[in-house]
Amino acid sequence: MRILDYYWVSIMVLAALAVGCGKGNGNGTDEDGTDEDVADGTDGAGDTTVDDGNGEASEVPDDTPPADIDYDDSWLSDVCNVFYCQAPHIYQCGNCLDDDSDGGIDSGDTHCLGPCDNNESGFNTEIPGGNAAPCKQDCYFDQDSGDGNDNCKWNHLCDPLQPLELNPCDYDLTCDDCDCEGWLATQSEICLDICLPLVPNGCDCFGCCQLGGAGDTVFIGSPNCSLDSLESCTPCTVVPSCYNDCGRCELCLGKTELPPDCNPSDRCDPGIQPCGLPGDPPCPETYYCITGCCKPFLL
Repeated sequence: MRILDYYWVSIMVLAALAVGCGKGNGNGTDEDGTDEDVADGTDGAGDTTVDDGNGEASEVPDDTPPADIDYDDSWLSDVCNVFYCQAPHIYQCGNCLDDDSDGGIDSGDTHCLGPCDNNESGFNTEIPGGNAAPCKQDCYFDQDSGDGNDNCKWNHLCDPLQPLELNPCDYDLTCDDCDCEGWLATQSEICLDICLPLVPNGCDCFGCCQLGGAGDTVFIGSPNCSLDSLESCTPCTVVPSCYNDCGRCELCLGKTELPPDCNPSDRCDPGIQPCGLPGDPPCPETYYCITGCCKPFLL
């Protein structure tokens, strides 16, 4: 249950106690003979009435605020913000719930890659229809990872390590429409502007990551790939043209602690707010904490 729900439940309990001890006489009328405050604690408009201490009845909104009133819940920004992934879709890593019951919620969960991630227990995003072209790869970290609108170009047929382990994606440099060497060297400005800001430290735009900041790079889109099942993460070749490395003083997937001499200013690019470690302030409302840095996420 979200904190806002606890807030309304608390109000309703207090209101019920106040009605039971207030000035009603138990027959649905007040002592002056009027029936404005009926026995169920409402004034007929759906609002609970409580004694304000001066003998006057004050109103508290019921559990479902009227649609035409914009209640200010900005105070919740210190707790959690619900994120859409191309509205109206809300997935596990944007719903402010601990879906895998591991104590981490959304950006506080070590497996969450951003709001466009429907899996808090592993790195495969599991978004319905997220990758309709299994060998071709667009930006792995947004709502449509298949070949498409971000103009990021890669094909697993270009990778000699064959991370997908699928027969149609066997290594084949002669594949139709492939420019393997060109894609390794260069990506479009559109791809770099749209996708690269969403890429966690230690990963390329296509889901090839160095987990923990050391060791081999693996394709996090492998079935069952998680920090608890590293043997399920198949090796892959990084595409350097669209890569966000993980520096010594940066957090990355599977790396949650930093050397004691690292400063907060070392963790993110200039002008980007650090996040995710004890003492860090929460990200602004439209920003999502990805590997220790607040990233804008408006989809």
